[in-house]
Amino acid sequence: MSPRARHGPLRRHGRPAYYEVIFTSTLNADDRGYAAIAAWKANAEHREAQRLGHERWCGGFRLRIAKVERDYGMD
Repeated sequence: MSPRARHGPLRRHGRPAYYEVIFTSTLNADDRGYAAIAAWKANAEHREAQRLGHERWCGGFRLRIAKVERDYGMD
């Protein structure tokens, strides 16, 4: 059964009833910031992994760019 069939269509609003995976990374002093992110997005291996992921795993996806208002944790 596909993820979409199990969980329904992706929600286009902020109400609960959807899944989110959030990845956080700290840039090293040597990283080029957004230029490094853009280069990674254009990387041929990454693009192939995305294609295979969409074909074999994801029924669909939404990209949300968000501002974090609060963050709690322990390092």
